[in-house]
Amino acid sequence: RGRTLRPSVVTGGSGGNLGMAEPVAVAPGGDASGPDAPSDAPPAFAFEARRARMDWRAIHAVDVDRVMRENDIDTLESVLETVTFGDVSVEDSRYLTTSNARKVIRLAQCQVEYLLHVQETLAAHKERLRGVAEQAQRDGIEARAEAQEHRARAKAARAELRKTRKALRTYEVLERIRSGTPLEEILADSASASNAQIVDASLDASFVSTGPDGDENAAVRAFAKAAARARDA
Repeated sequence: RGRTLRPSVVTGGSGGNLGMAEPVAVAPGGDASGPDAPSDAPPAFAFEARRARMDWRAIHAVDVDRVMRENDIDTLESVLETVTFGDVSVEDSRYLTTSNARKVIRLAQCQVEYLLHVQETLAAHKERLRGVAEQAQRDGIEARAEAQEHRARAKAARAELRKTRKALRTYEVLERIRSGTPLEEILADSASASNAQIVDASLDASFVSTGPDGDENAAVRAFAKAAARARDA
């Protein structure tokens, strides 16, 4: 079977690796199949029939006290198969001595104790992974919110840039009007630059309100009317 006390990720015992495979919860009498079961889920647990003979030579070779003293998981694994799957019900009564029974029980206790350690280690690792996943989810939400905020700011900046460009063009027209440039010449320059509509659109009410510069505003309005007539011609 090639079974081991240490399947694959978390370090433990004598330097081996503990497995990270998590058992699938199965209802009594059920199995791990079904629409909600992972495609790579292991089969449902079931006790196996004991058909192997006990390997008493391997068991006798193990010094349980040394295994416990040195945390020798490799040696403990070497008798995992025979302790777990050996069929004691068919053993010769000559082997079922008090000494042998005591040793098998002590080995089984060590194996169970280590498996409990593995279980606790996996549970702690699972909690750490859950925490990492939850933090990653929170970070993702925050990153998406920040990205959305950046997009909104960029959109507002582009709108402000367009508004500034329009204002700049309006002030350029206004400055030319102040310098005495004829409206026809300004309109002709705008048309030759293929931006008459831009200049026309920039001369909105926000830049031609009444006030101390009423004369200049009137000139700007006159230019806007002239641009509109040229556009509609």
